[in-house]
Amino acid sequence: MKNIKVMIGQLHTDLEELGYSEHTAHINSEKILNCLTETLQKVRLYVLKNGFLTTRDEIHFFEDVRPELVSRITYITFVMEYQIVSRYCAEVRENLIKKMTNDFTQLISDNKNHIIQMNRGLEEDKRKFFIRKNFRPPINNLGNLVRMDSEFTTYHSLLIQKIKSNELIHNFLNQVKKEPNTALSNLKWTGKKVSLIELMYALYYSGVFNNGKMDIKSLTKSFEHFFNVKLGNVYRAFNEIKNRNEPTIFLDILKTSIQNKVDEEEGYYPE
Repeated sequence: MKNIKVMIGQLHTDLEELGYSEHTAHINSEKILNCLTETLQKVRLYVLKNGFLTTRDEIHFFEDVRPELVSRITYITFVMEYQIVSRYCAEVRENLIKKMTNDFTQLISDNKNHIIQMNRGLEEDKRKFFIRKNFRPPINNLGNLVRMDSEFTTYHSLLIQKIKSNELIHNFLNQVKKEPNTALSNLKWTGKKVSLIELMYALYYSGVFNNGKMDIKSLTKSFEHFFNVKLGNVYRAFNEIKNRNEPTIFLDILKTSIQNKVDEEEGYYPE
């Protein structure tokens, strides 16, 4: 378990640097998802190759470590999908939430006896539930997942994972309801789109967002959302900017504008 703990520890550090939160949407959602999935793949390879030194380690992994890791992947995936559909159609967004709720309700209904047994916390139950191949999974969707990957999961580990991911999603949706306008802006960009793209790239290459750890795709989405504008193909626009005789037309205008204001007020002392 020592090597797995190191991997998980590094994951927590990486997520903190990316601004991961379990209650709000994320500018770096794609990077966070990649970070989580890469860690899961590394942990999976380690477990399949090395197994566990003790049954206690195996129980701890499938009861706590794996569900915690995979539930975050499910959560971030939901948040990303929610962000996308929210931009275009409220009905699709509500259908997404409804489907998630119905699926979870059905899961709890189908597994209420298993949940009651898990909550007893008995050692004999843990050995049955969280040591691979010690429990024959029922014939249902969850059981099918176990049969397809019996070396890296157990039925009850999957069940805990589903419960944890639902809790994360539920907390996120509650936060969205409490602060419906948190991520919205009343600003509307009325200048040329290419000017905003020029400004965005200047800020991007200056590394002033998230300590420089932000990709242009994520930054574009944030600018579009904040300024209520669709920027289109920013990569092509930036290539056109680079090929202009004067690449920094808009930045030069900004510089001149503020310099003129400073010069205008120079020597002005209000009474």
